[in-house]
Amino acid sequence: MTGLYIIVVERGRDRALKTVDGLIASGDHPVTVIVEEKGLAHRIADQKPDILLIDVANPSRDVLEELTLVAGRAGDCGQRGPETGLAGRWS
Repeated sequence: MTGLYIIVVERGRDRALKTVDGLIASGDHPVTVIVEEKGLAHRIADQKPDILLIDVANPSRDVLEELTLVAGRAGDCGQRGPETGLAGRWS
């Protein structure tokens, strides 16, 4: 059985590797790392993750804009999006 599909948005290679290693160690979860922030909303919507992990402590203005687009798409299908706890499957 395959676990939850997780997308990690992280530009830092070392941090991304640590995060992915921890996720893989916790179970059979397919994980994708997105490094480039341009077109983030479309990439996330196309891949339909179960969980989206992103460092919200210091996101750039572009990332906030992209997350707003993703949240709007999740709201259109009546499911939870990043603004309500990083959960939900988007269609």
